[in-house]
Amino acid sequence: MNTQKARELLDKYKQGTLSEEEKSILDSWYMKLSQNELSDMGEEEIKNRLDSLWRGLPVNRKIKRWTIGLRIISISSAAIVLIALGISLYYSPEARKPQEHRIVHDIAPGGNKAILVLSDGHEISLNDAQDGDLAQQSGVIVTKVADGKLSYAGNKTTTGTEGRANLYNTIYTPPGGQFEVTLPDGTVVWLNAASSIKYPVQFSGKERRVELNGEGYFEVSRKKNAPFIVESSRQRIEVLGTHFNVNSYPNEPFVKTTLLEGAVKVVPVVSNPSGAGTIIKPGEQTLLTGNRLVVEKADIEKETAWKNGDFIFDNEDFNTILRQICRWYDVELTNPGNYRDLHLSGRVSRSRKISAVLEALEVTAKVKFKLEGRRITIID
Repeated sequence: MNTQKARELLDKYKQGTLSEEEKSILDSWYMKLSQNELSDMGEEEIKNRLDSLWRGLPVNRKIKRWTIGLRIISISSAAIVLIALGISLYYSPEARKPQEHRIVHDIAPGGNKAILVLSDGHEISLNDAQDGDLAQQSGVIVTKVADGKLSYAGNKTTTGTEGRANLYNTIYTPPGGQFEVTLPDGTVVWLNAASSIKYPVQFSGKERRVELNGEGYFEVSRKKNAPFIVESSRQRIEVLGTHFNVNSYPNEPFVKTTLLEGAVKVVPVVSNPSGAGTIIKPGEQTLLTGNRLVVEKADIEKETAWKNGDFIFDNEDFNTILRQICRWYDVELTNPGNYRDLHLSGRVSRSRKISAVLEALEVTAKVKFKLEGRRITIID
């Protein structure tokens, strides 16, 4: 058995064609080896390790399978601990103490929840509203379509658009909510949890301007003579037609703008009142802290994972991970600590209940959690 064989097993895993026996080998392989060891080993050592794993498979022991869809690496000091794989983690029931007594009531993941605030202040719960027309404002019809999204369409029999441009709607998602809306110009916006967007019921004039709080992913409809402008915490983003993500939560250390397609100009509004900004290219992102704006290479999959139904962490500090979990599951952390030196990498579906996510984090052996109602307590 050589390096090529190990790669073949990984390829079969990605294709979903691993046998149960091969899956057991791969699970054990990753649980026993760190990422550094994998890259430094020679073929002879690989052969010895795989042969040892073959001989050590627990075929005669009662084994329980725990599938969580999560791979986490704990990076603290010099230690790298591989937790689980996104496939099946095998473990002995005696090797792990049950934690049900620390989960009083489990919490389901977030979902499509949002409130629409009309120009007259009237509020509509979008998750409770029936599909169909919700409101009409100066000839613009607001409709909830079959898949739970929101769209705007102008009434062609109504003349004049100037008045419509002075009417604003706001959509906000609570903690544990997300929502997709098609704006009056055809731009599609996905809102993450605890976020909001304010926009006119119809765009007119030489620009299209919206206000974002929290996090949103934009697919901007191209209009050559009407740039699209997103105003968020301490910055302004100017585009014509493009795909990008903005993370502007007030409790995060950076305002982060990540570009997927097209081009955008990011303007820090405090330090550049004249409008001078930084233009970024696809695959880049800006980080704004204070008045300092820096450009770096972006991990597109990680930055847009929330939109695609996942958490993805790449050497993420533990406090940032906890903030994401609190927003999505609408929970409160009662005793946030200083975990600046604890960083994790991995992926987990946002469709899982909070107990599964917390249990996976606990495997790092760094912290334990207690969940009561919607309050999480960290037990060191």
